[in-house]
Amino acid sequence: KPARDGAVPLAAGRLRVGARMVERFSCSLPKEDPRHLELLGLVLDSLLLAWLQALPTAAAGFEELGAAANLHSAAVVERVGFAELESPDLTSLGRGEPIRTHGARLPAAIVAYEHRLARLDAGDVEARAAAQRILDALRAQEAPAGGSGEAAPPVAEDDDPWSAMRASSGY
Repeated sequence: KPARDGAVPLAAGRLRVGARMVERFSCSLPKEDPRHLELLGLVLDSLLLAWLQALPTAAAGFEELGAAANLHSAAVVERVGFAELESPDLTSLGRGEPIRTHGARLPAAIVAYEHRLARLDAGDVEARAAAQRILDALRAQEAPAGGSGEAAPPVAEDDDPWSAMRASSGY
């Protein structure tokens, strides 16, 4: 759990299960503070665990989760297996919604949490238990669709876009 300053949490974020989005990452510590990213990471861990627990009722897969990250929170979401989207849907601004900048990737998330468990100190029982809970929940997810294991279709040897024009004109 993120540390608290009195009754106010030092860091917060929001999970919208219906919209399949984690968003509004904020931390009251200055961005230069070394604990800033650590606290945002704890918030994201809590949100991911909540998403994994909501999946059976949400009729969604893990990879349907998106994140609306900014310049500072992007590093946090990428560290736990989210990938930056090449072309975010900017029309969400017109709907008054945040822009989905990252998408969850199950294999990357599993590797990230395995790596985290390997790096954590054995004495940090609470952090290890939290990471293990998330890792167990990730491993229980079905593999994402599209990974059939079959080889990709062969690429045509002639990838020249003008080859058909040359052939029809006699060149």
